[in-house]
Parts: sequence; C-alpha cells; structure tokens
Amino acid sequence: MNIDSLEADYRANIRRAEELKQNTLDQLVRLFEKHELTLGVPLEGRVKSWSSIVEKIDRKSLDIDKITDLHDLVGIRIILLFIKDIATVDNIIRKNFNISGTEDTSDRLDESQFGYKSQHYIVQIQEDWLNVPTWRDFKGINIEIQLRTLSQHIWATSSHKLQYKIESNVPKQLRRSIHRISALLEIVDMEFDRILIERAKYKESIRSDLDTSEILNVDTLARILDELLPKGNKSESENYSKLLSNLMELNVDTPEKLKKLIKENNKAIIESEEERLSYARSHNYIGTSKDRVNRGVFFTHVGLAREALRAKFGDAVVTDILTKEQSDIK
Repeated sequence: MNIDSLEADYRANIRRAEELKQNTLDQLVRLFEKHELTLGVPLEGRVKSWSSIVEKIDRKSLDIDKITDLHDLVGIRIILLFIKDIATVDNIIRKNFNISGTEDTSDRLDESQFGYKSQHYIVQIQEDWLNVPTWRDFKGINIEIQLRTLSQHIWATSSHKLQYKIESNVPKQLRRSIHRISALLEIVDMEFDRILIERAKYKESIRSDLDTSEILNVDTLARILDELLPKGNKSESENYSKLLSNLMELNVDTPEKLKKLIKENNKAIIESEEERLSYARSHNYIGTSKDRVNRGVFFTHVGLAREALRAKFGDAVVTDILTKEQSDIK
C-alpha cells in the first residue's frame, strides 16, 4: 500500500462520496416518512476524513489498495426514539441496499465491559438504483449504517467521552453508579416499548367502547376527530396536545361535549373551510401548501376543530387563547 497514492485516490473520490452520503440520507428520510417512523434525532451522515483514515490504518494495520476498500468511507447514523422501530428499519435496510456485513456490537463485549447495543451494516447501492442517473456514480462505495435507539446513543456517547468501556477503567467508587446508569437506560427502552403496546391496546378499546363522560385525552380527542371530520383534512402531524388545552380552557372537556361542539357547528366548519381554501388558491397557498390545496383541503383536523370553537365561542375568545398560548411559550 502506497499512502500517497491512497490519499490521491481519496481526494479523487471525496466528491462522489459526499454526494452518496446526501443521496442516501434523502432516500432514508423518504422511506422513514412512508413508514411513519419516529427518529430520536435527525439522521446523521459523514464522509470519513483523511486524518481519520490514516489513524484507522495505523491502529488496525489495514492494508488497502484503494479508498473504496474501506467499509466506512461513508457513514450514516440512525437514532430511533423507540426500540420497536428497529425491526422496521432493519427491514428497510435489507430491502433497499445490498448488505455485505452486519454486526450487533453487544456481541463483542464480555462481562467486564460496559457496552451498548447497536446494529451495524456494511451496505452498497443496489444494482437497479445504479441505473438511475443520480445514483450511477456510486458503484463500489461502501456505506456503514449504525442503528440504535436514543437511550443506546446516550450511553454510547457518554461512555466514549468518559472512556469507561471496561470495568477496570472505572474508579471503584463510581462503578455502582455506572452500572445503574447502564441499567436505567436499558429500562427506558423497555418501558417505552411497554407503554406503546398498552397505548395501542387502549386506542383499540376506545374504538368500540368510548366512555363519553370521561375527561378528554389526546387519544380520545384524535379518535373523535377521525370519526366526525373528513379524512382528507387529516395531517400526519396533528398537534392534539395544544388543541386539548384549548378545549379544556373552554370547558369542552369530555367526548360528549366535543361531539356536540362539532356536530352543532358543522355548517360553520364547512363554510370556513371553503372560504379559506378559495383564498389560498388565489393567494399563493398562504396558510397551507400547494399539495393540500390541489387535494381540495385547507384546515387540518385540529384546525377544523378550532373553527368549531370560533363558531361556538367567538373569534375574539379563541384568538385570545391562542395569543396567550404563544406568549406563554416565549
């Protein structure tokens, strides 16, 4: 291996490596949106710097002839909020990339090591993608994808910073605390998983047996809006929590009261929707998007519910609540 030739090869390929990184991030964003996945932090990507490559060659005594022999020239990190989504992302990776290697980092740890669970994949672009003009330059470049939860990422980052990867590295008086932190972060993932399962069961139960006299919550609120409002108006990012606060402030605090509000003010909701939609068509889609206007919708479900509040309690009252809400945030 000639280090000078390898550096020249790196300089010659860094542009397409950067483009591959960005194209891969963009594609993963689209795939994750399609599957409604919740990320713990935005997707991260990097192209390995030359200094990092030199350090890795020295540390691992690598003997490579060309820069594309590296398994991690391009790196992508996926950090999920919930452990249940790992299986979905694993499936997405396997369906959309050629995989040449995988590793579960916890498998390489013995009992004396403080580890974190993280899935690593060495992948390449699939042949059919390489037929697309924007992808054809990326043949032969490896991508390392790291997949973990936010809790796992917290542990990985903090243990790296503290350099507490092996129990003997940890001062004796700190070992119990380190063990507790490691266990707690694992429990966080397990408890979130349990909550999601229980919430799914609860949402299923209120579809068939909704107690109309109980106090509203975000799940019963969403269920009623889905039942009474047009499906086409629903957004993927409905802010039920803020609407729930608005409803509570105006004493619309049970499913029964909410249903009555929407049904009694349905005509006003429709008129407001048509008026705002017409205005948006002639004013550069103000207050919404071109896509929604083309689909013939303006308000989201939350927006339609607020229009019902305006019809019932007056525009000034609702505007005052929303203004106060914004003021409290600041």
